[in-house]
Amino acid sequence: MSDVVAVVRERIDGKEVVVQETKLERGSERDREMDWAPGVQTNDTRVYYALVNGLMAMRIVAWLGYDGEYNLVEVVLRVRKLSNVVPDTWQTPNPDIVGDMVRYLISAIAEEHLAAMDANASYSAEFEPPLRGRGYLHGAIRIWCPKDDLRAARNRW
Repeated sequence: MSDVVAVVRERIDGKEVVVQETKLERGSERDREMDWAPGVQTNDTRVYYALVNGLMAMRIVAWLGYDGEYNLVEVVLRVRKLSNVVPDTWQTPNPDIVGDMVRYLISAIAEEHLAAMDANASYSAEFEPPLRGRGYLHGAIRIWCPKDDLRAARNRW
């Protein structure tokens, strides 16, 4: 079994993006006090590294909260920028490579927990400076693709 596993492999804005979980770091980030959603009885942590065109870009720590039957209830992400390969803020109309990486990771977590996820499971993402301006990254845990955003925009019109 490999200690590093790719959980996301996508092309975003013409760049190859890979998000990898380091299995050896599971459970290593338990020193933080968490305010969990009601119903969370146990939790776990995971550590992911995002690479853009082969360069280390971000470190993402995920806190996963489970109910008594081990159904996923909540995910809290802490995102740290590791290099200038990703921008600090999102500049429209360009794609938000940081936001897309986060949503693809949440999608991978949703797929993994498809059979054991609370109907109201939610996530939130916190960003360490200099990353900022991505307050839209929270909500229901679901499988996502960029076409979902296009459909939502089209339906508003």
